[in-house]
Amino acid sequence: MKPPRNKNGRISPWALAVLLAVIVLPIALFRLPDLTRIGEPQPRPPSYRVELLDLDRSNGDSTPTVGMSVEQTGFGTITNAPALRAPMVDPRVGRGAISGQAHSDIARFVHIWPQAILLDEGVRPQVSTLDLRPEDYSSGGRLILRDGCLRIIKQGWEQERLLVLSRPFDLFRDEQGYLAIGQKGGADENRLRIGESGGQITVDPAQDEQLEGIAEFRELCGDAPVALLAQAKRLPDCSAAFLEKDEAQAARYRAAFEAQKEAALACQAANERRSAEEQAKGGPRTPPVPCPPFLSPPPVPEGIGSEICRHPDVPVPTQPWG
Repeated sequence: MKPPRNKNGRISPWALAVLLAVIVLPIALFRLPDLTRIGEPQPRPPSYRVELLDLDRSNGDSTPTVGMSVEQTGFGTITNAPALRAPMVDPRVGRGAISGQAHSDIARFVHIWPQAILLDEGVRPQVSTLDLRPEDYSSGGRLILRDGCLRIIKQGWEQERLLVLSRPFDLFRDEQGYLAIGQKGGADENRLRIGESGGQITVDPAQDEQLEGIAEFRELCGDAPVALLAQAKRLPDCSAAFLEKDEAQAARYRAAFEAQKEAALACQAANERRSAEEQAKGGPRTPPVPCPPFLSPPPVPEGIGSEICRHPDVPVPTQPWG
């Protein structure tokens, strides 16, 4: 189709404007999402300063913790420790004070106790957690101490991750003599042994560019990837009150599941009977009545509350690797 021309054979200005609009408008609409982001701050990761906290090594005659091997450097290594079952703590009870220190009776076995101080929160990109790489998840990981440096290992990771604390933690000898992290005077739920499997551990991967002062840290602990430790605690056993409440919810769900299943099966049977009767009569066929959908099967008891607590009958997962 040729654009209209005036009596002199030239394209009219109005026709030219319409032609340009047809060409430019789709391009503008395609670029609209980018145009709407003009003026928005560009994403950038948070930045930190890595501080190596002072260690009180005055207790030079202290013995290694249970399961610790002492390297030629004099620092400790722990890769496995038995899991301890912990009861649930009432969430209304405070966590108590945390010193944020490696205690003096174990400090001589620790090379450094690094703390990350937030300098700039950065600007997080508008993305979902689906954009995280699987290797960045710490679920199923285990804290270890290797030659005095705290690390996290996980099956499937190519390398261990060196840890810098993103909030205060105590490092101490627990009542059974194992090296533990968390709250020294707190409940068993709020602490975790170094080398213990089945804990709730949260880490955030970090690049050296985000960490001011990382060079001194690396001189002491090496060049493995770094992660920031945000949580280290036990998954507690579900309390009787919690299980009773969850069982009541599960019973209501099972009742609803069975009722809807019965209604759906009855509806399907009625549609089949009607279809058979109409086919026998040879008359017109009516469409089937829409039936209610089936609900998902009820969860197994062991799965109830699995993100909050562990069913007492479920064993703590073991992680023999590392």
